[in-house]
Amino acid sequence: MARVDVRVPELDGIRGIAVLLVLALHGFAWSMQEDTWTGFPRAIELLTRPGGLGVDLFFVLSGFLITGILLNSVGKPHYFRNFYGRRALRILPLYYLILLVIFLFYQRSGNFVLLGLIYLSNMTGVFGVLNVYAPLWSLSVEEHFYLLWPWVVSRLRLRRIAYVALGIIVAVPMVRAFSFWHGWDVFPYSWCRLDGIASGAFLASFVRSPGHTRSRLLRFSLGCLAAAAAVAAVGLPLGIYTRARLCGATFMFTDVNLCFTGLVGVILTGSVPALTALMRLRPLRWCGDLSYCLYIIHFLVFDIWNRLLGKYPPSLVASLGKFGTLCLRAAIVYVTCFLIAELSHRYFEGPILKLKRIFT
Repeated sequence: MARVDVRVPELDGIRGIAVLLVLALHGFAWSMQEDTWTGFPRAIELLTRPGGLGVDLFFVLSGFLITGILLNSVGKPHYFRNFYGRRALRILPLYYLILLVIFLFYQRSGNFVLLGLIYLSNMTGVFGVLNVYAPLWSLSVEEHFYLLWPWVVSRLRLRRIAYVALGIIVAVPMVRAFSFWHGWDVFPYSWCRLDGIASGAFLASFVRSPGHTRSRLLRFSLGCLAAAAAVAAVGLPLGIYTRARLCGATFMFTDVNLCFTGLVGVILTGSVPALTALMRLRPLRWCGDLSYCLYIIHFLVFDIWNRLLGKYPPSLVASLGKFGTLCLRAAIVYVTCFLIAELSHRYFEGPILKLKRIFT
């Protein structure tokens, strides 16, 4: 098995783009959907509406990185203890702190927090529980992957790991079709979203295959991008971007997963210098370093603004207009989020992460 141990700084830039997409969505398109906009505000609404794709980019990147970590450590002593210990230190302290804040300050949040404690916040629809904090659903999907995938990697050879990942990529759209046919939601549940993470896992297996070369990876990545375009072109007249239609429910994420897998692959090859330079920009990589905290807290900070001032404080609307007020709200929330994330990185998450040396 070819080893890939070197940290790739461009991947931090990709993570930064992913979190910025989500921030843009919730700052603008998500907040603007209850009103009718024209002109420039309408353009901003349309431009930020695809920001939810940042979560799909997170999924592909997470599948790639976590599978890489597992493949590089399989066969070493304390394989499971080290992996789960390091993951727990990275994810659980901030996650459980947010759950505590939700329990204390959100009404009727008890049942949601109970589900969140065991990473079932994406199952609120199954249990009839009010989802009081939307961003946590994707963390549950990733945690379900973290729980199961290390066992797969520990028991199979590289080629079979790739086959399992490919099988998940093929099977999950069928699961979405089955779910849609029976009137079930296909958006938040793990069994309907694991194809994105599996796409990243397949890429991680590909770059560690014995015959791996940069040119081979480039051909594979360009093939993924071409396949993404083909799926989108064929599915467009069939409603691939309409969740209320069978084609949309089945293949809505397929072209996105192919596109992001190809994008990550192209960046890994370094074949597009301008793209490599963009991903290496220090501000973008800084966003990537803070991405976990930014993602998990930004909805809370928006809610604090809304509860204290209302989405559109009359005094601000009178002087700035509704869209100007929305822009000011987004700017203040973003600055606050980055400040909190940087402080957390230095004084909360950072010191805890130093304990990872226990699980080396």
